[in-house]
Amino acid sequence: MFKIIECWQGTDEWHKARLGKLTASTFDKIVTKTGKLSASSEELVNRAVAELVMGEPQQSYQSDSMLRGQSLEVEALEFFNFTCGYKFEAVGFVEAIDAEGASKGYGCSPDGLESSGRGLELKCPEAHTHLDYLSSGKLPDKYKQQVQGALLVTGYDSWIFGSYHPNFPCLRVEVKRDEKFITAIRESLEPCVAQINKKYQDIIKIIGEQK
Repeated sequence: MFKIIECWQGTDEWHKARLGKLTASTFDKIVTKTGKLSASSEELVNRAVAELVMGEPQQSYQSDSMLRGQSLEVEALEFFNFTCGYKFEAVGFVEAIDAEGASKGYGCSPDGLESSGRGLELKCPEAHTHLDYLSSGKLPDKYKQQVQGALLVTGYDSWIFGSYHPNFPCLRVEVKRDEKFITAIRESLEPCVAQINKKYQDIIKIIGEQK
């Protein structure tokens, strides 16, 4: 189960919705490609705790290529919908929730969702990277955790991965659920979320005792 928090990605509302939560774009630091808990998970846990304590997101570096990609996202979404016949709509943050509606402590920010039950992850890389993706014709390994993590959050059966560059043909790959890997992601996320909650409570207690 999930709920959609309507906002524009990158805005203050979006950052607030993600505060202290583990997000699919960082699942590669939670679980390895082989389904094992990553050694990088502790750093993400600590960053999430810091966000909760400070009440604001930790700043992350954005390269020129990342900023370029963001500037092309609207154009890329319109292109995919028009040329491929999709009906993806832009969304803000998608939060995983339990049967009672409580947050599970993680979520994703898809580049689009269809009412039919399919999501979209769009990349707008530099030409050399796009051509590499295009020549492989498959989901790049570096995005396996992100895409399967989005399928975990939403419960959807498939996800479209796309790579867009205005000067070249686009790459479009449909990715199906990998239940074994999704289970591995879930089993890695749950203890990390528990650590975040415990560390946050411990830090709040320490801060309160020192006042």
